[in-house]
Amino acid sequence: MKVLLIGWNENALRCMENIIESKHTLSCVITPDKYDNEDIKKICSKNKVKYVTVSSSGKLAKYIEKLAPDIVVSASWPWILKKDVFSLPLNRTINVHASLLPKNRGMHPLNWSIIRGESETGVTVHYIGSGVDDGDIILQEAFPIEITDDINSVKDKATVLGGEILVKALDLIEGGKVKRQKQVHSQVTLAPKRTPEDGLIDWNDTSRNIFNLIRALSEPYPNAFSYTETGDMVKISDSFVADKKGYVIAKYKKWFLVTTGDGVILVKSKNLKVGDKLKLCTAPVKLDT
Repeated sequence: MKVLLIGWNENALRCMENIIESKHTLSCVITPDKYDNEDIKKICSKNKVKYVTVSSSGKLAKYIEKLAPDIVVSASWPWILKKDVFSLPLNRTINVHASLLPKNRGMHPLNWSIIRGESETGVTVHYIGSGVDDGDIILQEAFPIEITDDINSVKDKATVLGGEILVKALDLIEGGKVKRQKQVHSQVTLAPKRTPEDGLIDWNDTSRNIFNLIRALSEPYPNAFSYTETGDMVKISDSFVADKKGYVIAKYKKWFLVTTGDGVILVKSKNLKVGDKLKLCTAPVKLDT
C-alpha cells in the first residue's frame, strides 16, 4: 500500500523505518512545524521520501488529496484530526498509540501508566474516530513494566513494538483481514497532557507512589520536584524502591536498610550484607531450647 505518515518523535521515526523495510511504500512524511524533526528529515532524504511540515491539522487535507495515499498513519501527531481529514484516504487513517486502549487515552499515556503503578502497558493500532483515541482497535500487544524501568526504557519498548505491529496492521488492512474491535467505554481511563505542576512530590504518599512519579518524569522529562522549607526547588532525578519484602538494600555505617511490609527499617547485624534476601515468616517458628 501507498502510505502517508504524519507525526514526530521516536514513535514516528520507528514507524517510518519499519514501513520502509516492509512491502509497503512510504510516499510522504508530514511533521508538525516547530517540532524537533531533524532525524525524520534525514531519513526521508536518505530514502528519497517526500518530506513536508505543516502548521496545523487543517493543512493536511490538500496534501492527502494531492498524494492520494491508500492510507494515512498517525504516529504521535499532536493535533486533533477532523472527520473531513481522517476519512479522506481509501483505507482511512490509523493511529499508533502507546497504551492498551481503552486505558490511557490521551497525550501522555506512558507517563501515566508508570505513575499509576500499572504492571503492564503496550501499543494499540486503531482507526481514528471523532474523539480522542476512541476508534476501533485493529491490533494490540502488551509488555510488562518492570521495577527497573523508567520512562525512557518504557518508551523504547513501546516504539519498537509500535513499529512492528504497525506493519502487521497494514498487512491485515491490505488483505482485508481486519477484525475491528470496539472499545469498551466502561474501561476508559485518560492520560491527559501533564503540566510542570504535576511533578510536585507529596511526601505523605507511599514510597512506591513517589518512586513511580520520579521514574515517570526522568530526564529528558522535567523531573519530579519538591521544595525546601526556605522555598528552594529541589529536582529529584532518580530513586529506588525494592519490589519485595525482606531485601537488604543498603548499608550506612553499622546500620542495614531492610524493606518491610510498609516501608523500610534500619537494623544492626553482624551477619548481613547488602543484597541479602531474608526469608519471610508467615507463621510462628519453634526454636530449639
